[in-house]
Amino acid sequence: MKIATLFSAVGASAAVLAGTVALAPPAMATEQVSCVGAWDAVVISWAMDGSNKLCYEGAGNAGFGSGLPQSQSVEAGKYSGYVVVDLPQGNFLFDFKPNETVHIPSGGEIGSLHID
Repeated sequence: MKIATLFSAVGASAAVLAGTVALAPPAMATEQVSCVGAWDAVVISWAMDGSNKLCYEGAGNAGFGSGLPQSQSVEAGKYSGYVVVDLPQGNFLFDFKPNETVHIPSGGEIGSLHID
């Protein structure tokens, strides 16, 4: 009888946990957009001379796998948020606010972007 009660309690706990997980909202992803005319987008410049650009709009997250090599800067446009930057000393968060430009220290690679 005690074993059956134990299995019932475990089953009920698993059902509650499954219900909790099912109610969690999905993670939002920011949208990559064309940089042409994207004056209000978040613009990430990377490569030695900053010539490579990625532009994003909307709240959410974007990951860059192993990082954007030779990251140069983040221009915030109308958005606020942060980037996670991998430096030789470790990973660091760099916050940005609307209309700000954040310069990434030499050797940094942006690993992810979060737009509020």
